[in-house]
Amino acid sequence: MRGDELRELEMARVSIRNAQDPIDLFNGRGVGVSVVIVTYKRHDILACTLEQLMEQDYHEVEIIVVDGSPDTECISGKISLNKPDNLTYIRSAVPWLGVVRNIGMLAATGEIVIFVDDDVYLDRDFVRRHVSLQLSEMGRKVKLVSGNYIARPNEPIEWVRKVSEYRPTGRWATGLITLNCSIQRSAALSCGGFNPYLRVSEEDREFYARWAKGRGRALNGSEIVVVHRCARKGGCRSDPEILAYQTAVRMADEVIRRLSTLPFAFLPVLIGGITVRSMAGRKMRHLMTKRGLIEVLMNYLTYCILKSHKIRNRSAYFMRSLETGRPRVIFGSCIPRLSQQ
Repeated sequence: MRGDELRELEMARVSIRNAQDPIDLFNGRGVGVSVVIVTYKRHDILACTLEQLMEQDYHEVEIIVVDGSPDTECISGKISLNKPDNLTYIRSAVPWLGVVRNIGMLAATGEIVIFVDDDVYLDRDFVRRHVSLQLSEMGRKVKLVSGNYIARPNEPIEWVRKVSEYRPTGRWATGLITLNCSIQRSAALSCGGFNPYLRVSEEDREFYARWAKGRGRALNGSEIVVVHRCARKGGCRSDPEILAYQTAVRMADEVIRRLSTLPFAFLPVLIGGITVRSMAGRKMRHLMTKRGLIEVLMNYLTYCILKSHKIRNRSAYFMRSLETGRPRVIFGSCIPRLSQQ
């Protein structure tokens, strides 16, 4: 970890401690935990996050990295951890978030699965706090915890003043924040996991809506806060194809919300207006080409059909994730687990 990252990490930890609520920490042993990190084209930042996980004060932790980067991207030399025994590194053929999150969940052995982004700052008791909340009386019943986060401030003086950006009031979460959440693995498997057909966007909202309908609520993890570094390189924002899909999803959601019924969602004037506004307003003018517009339109139609007709069976989500992602274990010990699914 570089010197500037170490300085920022210390400031981030002060900010985290000021923002999160107190909690009675679980001090026992015997509860297995798997931390799943999905990453795409930012191995330098990933290495920093992995170092923080290695410093956690809860030692029964399995770390699983699922990388959707192209094969030309190489993690070798970026992670100076000498391949510790508790680290598993998996390659996925696609970066779609529903697919890679499901692969990580299938590879996990822990009773509790924690999802965290690759561009975060964590305090040393991050894992222990998730375990403590999951093992609380309410956590055992609900089984899903959505933590809070702070966006990375621009000025150093703001670090200790910043309050949590996602912080609902009360005991219940208002959504699922996959950059900081935990779930009991058996419950996630019975719920079907994440929807691999939604590719790179909306998979957390769709999962939470399905969870809330079938199981009830999720705990608001105000006791667990991370700092989201909001990395400017890598991630989904760096790929034109992914940007085209995200634009199409935003456009489709807005059209469907306005018109309520699907047949009217294909009005060309409304589609065109929202497309231009979405691209121009978010500095995506490089998509305003013939090829870019065709890609957005095709993604729009596909998403509308999948969302409106519900033609996919959630019992096949994990199988579809393995077929699409074609996971390859570069190092680690989860090859038997993936092959047995």
